[in-house]
Amino acid sequence: MPEYLYAGVSRADITPPVGIAHANWGAQTHECAQGVDLDLWVTALALRHGDTHVLIVDFDLIGLRADDANRVREAIAARTDVPAGHIRLAYTHTHSGPSTSTS
Repeated sequence: MPEYLYAGVSRADITPPVGIAHANWGAQTHECAQGVDLDLWVTALALRHGDTHVLIVDFDLIGLRADDANRVREAIAARTDVPAGHIRLAYTHTHSGPSTSTS
């Protein structure tokens, strides 16, 4: 019996409210978002082949610190049957999204 590759994709709008801090570039003239030009998304691609499951999760964010990314992976793993080590997080590196740095 052949093993099949199963794939699924899902997307959610993660656009923060107007007024959120977005200090992600040096030339900015304001610290808070004054409107929404384009929505921000998180998109997940789930793949399964046999007993191997992987997720690729792409965020419209500048990025996450390693400890925050690890917490996100662990939270996803706790809600799915995908091990944290099989979850890849990626970022569009937008400078127009919310600030994700705590320093």
